[in-house]
Amino acid sequence: MHIAGYENKELNFIIGGATQIFIRRNVLDDIELILGKELKLDKSNAVKIFGNKVYVFDGQNADS
Repeated sequence: MHIAGYENKELNFIIGGATQIFIRRNVLDDIELILGKELKLDKSNAVKIFGNKVYVFDGQNADS
């Protein structure tokens, strides 16, 4: 809902998590269900949602 509030503003957002697999399962899969479309990450690990770029970052541990 936060990203939707900035629809077509061409802003950058970040989704972070332990691994991309966890981010996919816990966040992106649910967003796909809500939007009714498949989200595919580009070469920079980003996806367009509501006209904004959302980057997906993973880390080795919780401190990352």
